[in-house]
Amino acid sequence: MAKFLKERSRYLINTSLVILLGLSTFALLLIFVFPALYYKYLYPLIFGLSREFSLLLFVATIVLLIVIHRVMRHWEKVSDNYLNGDTGELKIQKILKQLPEEYQILPDIKNTAGGNIDFVVVGPTGVFALEVKNYHGHAKIDFDGKRLTGNGKTFSKDILQQTIQNATYLGHKLRTDLNDQYIFVTPVLIFAGRQVLRFGQKPVKDWALVIRSEYLLQVLTKKGQQSLCSEKIAQITITLQTAESNKPD
Repeated sequence: MAKFLKERSRYLINTSLVILLGLSTFALLLIFVFPALYYKYLYPLIFGLSREFSLLLFVATIVLLIVIHRVMRHWEKVSDNYLNGDTGELKIQKILKQLPEEYQILPDIKNTAGGNIDFVVVGPTGVFALEVKNYHGHAKIDFDGKRLTGNGKTFSKDILQQTIQNATYLGHKLRTDLNDQYIFVTPVLIFAGRQVLRFGQKPVKDWALVIRSEYLLQVLTKKGQQSLCSEKIAQITITLQTAESNKPD
């Protein structure tokens, strides 16, 4: 079984829980605190005002409630996205554990340019920077020559370019730190949901592979991409571990 060299970050699930806790607290305030304040302060005030001003205050309250409802719906959606992301990464983690013991896996490697790499895999067949996406539905994923599309529409974020940039950053770092110009990092974008992809195992752009999760093991163990000896695998993993331990939290 492959070796995980560090624990996977719980950032996604923790962020989702914080959002849900905030929404729950806000809802409790609306249910219990607002009525008490209303009857103690607003009720006497309203009935002391003119009819026109009371009507205006009533309309303003309705508008405020609509805005609050929409804000809560937005943050519920954001929270769901975080939960989906965490579920996708857990699925990929289970798959990666099936790799042979020669493979070393480092989850959640920070990119100094911003963001993080979901998983870095180092093994006899090379170094891989994995980006995991977990979307709902059966969207057909295509490439329009510049960006990936889902059912003909571009994603709000250029996830393919994000995957390529992560691999480029990691490759440059390893070549510099190890003084080895022959190290190459393969970018791999993985859809952990039920999306339809027709790229096979051919690079889509700048050597980046776009696959579904069930083909991940096949891609990572395919020979001919690179060939790393056990000493080089150890060198690379120690370099990555050292870099991670020296980064500020």
